[in-house]
Amino acid sequence: IKQPQKGLFGALVIEPQGATVAEDTIVADGQGSGGAECAADPTLPGCTRPTRAQVSVSATAGDAGSGGDYRETVLIAHKITNLRWADGSAIKNVAQAEFGVEGAEDSGHAGFNYGMEPPWFRFGLPPDADFGHANAPGTYGDLPNPQAMYSNALVEGTDNAIPAIPNVSEAGDPQTPVFRAQRDATNSNSVFDTRMFVLNGASADRDSTYILHGHVWQ
Repeated sequence: IKQPQKGLFGALVIEPQGATVAEDTIVADGQGSGGAECAADPTLPGCTRPTRAQVSVSATAGDAGSGGDYRETVLIAHKITNLRWADGSAIKNVAQAEFGVEGAEDSGHAGFNYGMEPPWFRFGLPPDADFGHANAPGTYGDLPNPQAMYSNALVEGTDNAIPAIPNVSEAGDPQTPVFRAQRDATNSNSVFDTRMFVLNGASADRDSTYILHGHVWQ
């Protein structure tokens, strides 16, 4: 019953026959030594780590959409996660006081690849803040800057914000994965294909929708 909240998860990706995989991506380690220390010296232990969730693949080109050179990323969603504060106490459910959310389908929190950056945390609200309305202090409805939800500036400079690390991260990047594609070095008007595997190994009954903004996809 508690496997989704506390279990391990992973993914196995089968590449084209004969393909080579370059584990060439370094990311900021959200469990590392903290923003201030890593901003001053990114080489400190725990500031960065390699990842296999985004790699570069080279394979013999085959039928349309098969083989060739491409970036590959894996995104695993996980819900009903049992979050804890640093002292070990449980973090309350989102909008816990709202009517009708006491069921299991609304319990816990959600993240991606073991990383979380929930709205209540980014906006400095308690996790069980009401949705509320304008002029209702301490609620989502009274936020003066909801448009900043995805802005790095919202958390940049806070104690545990990811710092700017050359070729790794931008200041204020979220704890959730930031996938990076690259242009073809031989043709400035071309980009490598990027293939994204989007998985959800454990979830509650509430559905989710994956959205990719600003890119051509198929």
